Amino acid sequence: QWTAVRPEPDNISLAGPGARQRFLVTATDAEGNDSDVTEKCRVLSRQPAVIAVDNGSLVGQSPGEAVVDVQC
Repeated sequence: QWTAVRPEPDNISLAGPGARQRFLVTATDAEGNDSDVTEKCRVLSRQPAVIAVDNGSLVGQSPGEAVVDVQC
């Protein structure tokens, strides 16, 4: 059972279209141990015209701001 799930880094700035940034999803259990759970979670962009999610990376599509949701 996880007590917290967080994307890392928690704030990303991409240089422009085609720029990429890898990310991790880290979960903390009740004993305070952290685990990489990236492969167990679904990561979705709320603004896919600005940021796309591609195989563990966020990829810039166009200028703007976007929110990324993590579902585990």
